[in-house]
Amino acid sequence: MSWQGKIIGGSLGSFFGPIGTLAGAAAGHLFVDRKQQREALRARQRTLALLAGALYELAVVDGAFSPKEEQVIRTVLREANGQMGRCLGDDSLMLLLDQARSIAHPGGLLAMTVRTDAELSRRVLFWLLRVAVCDGDLTQPEHRYLMEVPAPMGIPADLFAGIFHLFVPEPQSERDGTERAEAYKTLELPVGASAEAVKKAYRALSMTYHPDRHADLPPEIRALTAEKFTRIHDAYERLKRDDSDRYADYSWGRDLTGMRLVQVSGGKVTKCFVCATPVRLPEPFNPFATRCPVCQALLTFERAFAEVLI
Repeated sequence: MSWQGKIIGGSLGSFFGPIGTLAGAAAGHLFVDRKQQREALRARQRTLALLAGALYELAVVDGAFSPKEEQVIRTVLREANGQMGRCLGDDSLMLLLDQARSIAHPGGLLAMTVRTDAELSRRVLFWLLRVAVCDGDLTQPEHRYLMEVPAPMGIPADLFAGIFHLFVPEPQSERDGTERAEAYKTLELPVGASAEAVKKAYRALSMTYHPDRHADLPPEIRALTAEKFTRIHDAYERLKRDDSDRYADYSWGRDLTGMRLVQVSGGKVTKCFVCATPVRLPEPFNPFATRCPVCQALLTFERAFAEVLI
């Protein structure tokens, strides 16, 4: 509770003796402090509404709004509401997402609203990333959104990169990242797509561009399809080889005590670095796509990064 109103009211009331002091303090509390409390409540409610709008804006930036995204958005909003002092009741909170869809440019407004609160800015980035990756691989439109919208929030670049890396695998080098990105593009996939998605795309594109399917076409067309088929094959081999080499390096997790790093594999139990939830890793285990079911963070990392987290 703010005492500013009581101090002002008490000072004015002191001109009229002890009773006046008490009456003035009460009046100050009623008219000043309560006004400040109402304004603070409205500010938290506005921030929550902008958060709902930004989460929805991010979810649909790639043209789709999946049931999983809606589920995670509602979970995030409940968490945010609790951390903001339950500024909305449960009924109002459930209606918030539908109402927030009509807000224009909520991401930019949210970034400007939270930029003076470093802790809230970091939480907002966590919440955005949770929604971005909850339904699978990060798409290119989602990646662009995450690169553009949080920028005005004032999060230092190194901290931003560290938080981002909790949810999105990081290429081992800039060159690796560029070449892998080109390979994903050739297979018509978003960067970081799962091994299963890569294999499925390769099979489909190989069927489409296989030279045997174009034997009756003019020579110049056959040459183009053969070149495309070669690029598809090379891209698949690049991603398959890279993932095989990186699996061992990227499989460091926490043991059940949460105090020690261990190298894990499919069927083992590890504790999430972010929310400490114990999770049994699936078989087969893909360290670039296996996430905590509670907070959507990746469960394992390369050792150097995992040592920083533990």
